[in-house]
Amino acid sequence: MSRNPGPKRMFLIELTITLRDPSTREAFAVGSSYHTSMSRLNPVEMVDEVISNLIAADNDPDGLIQVGDSETP
Repeated sequence: MSRNPGPKRMFLIELTITLRDPSTREAFAVGSSYHTSMSRLNPVEMVDEVISNLIAADNDPDGLIQVGDSETP
């Protein structure tokens, strides 16, 4: 007799959110979250993490890296 293991569980590993100007479609903010299976978050927590980091970066623009910068923090 075979046991049905139930539905396979899937989880989100990486999430990237790009905010764009609606008139030009130019990206003005990009945030991402990456978690391996050992540190995984549920999708709602990952969205919250990215949005929170984007808001924090907006509050401290000196800590931001501009797209195309060769310097890393």
